[in-house]
Amino acid sequence: MRKEKRKKKTVPSSMKLSKRKGWIGLEGLQVPGAIGIYESEKQNGNTLEIDLWVYGNLQPAIDSDNIEESIDYETLAQVATEEIQAGNHLLEPVAYGILERIFREIPSTEKAKIELRKLSPPLDNHCEASAVKISLKRKHLTK
Repeated sequence: MRKEKRKKKTVPSSMKLSKRKGWIGLEGLQVPGAIGIYESEKQNGNTLEIDLWVYGNLQPAIDSDNIEESIDYETLAQVATEEIQAGNHLLEPVAYGILERIFREIPSTEKAKIELRKLSPPLDNHCEASAVKISLKRKHLTK
């Protein structure tokens, strides 16, 4: 009995995707900050926790295996840290500011979403976190 050679399967060029898009993100990034309306929050600070996801074209990174071609999560962490430490009172402008900077600094970002949590907020009852969630598409940014 003769073995037949198997032909290598290739994807026709008409079927190849020109852009493979997807999400890159950070979950549970913890950053110290002094966000709050009470003087004690400003003096003592608190821990903020972030889940941050960015959607864009991953094809260049897939093709090159080069961080320069990807959405670098170190940049995401740096932007989040800087915005948290800027000294706002509320979570809402901090979360929105993080997303705005991501769109400015990572041009391939098409959409992004964030959940920003203040761990152990100063409430009379036990509460693990106060939080805000924002999703934003580039086309909806105000200029």
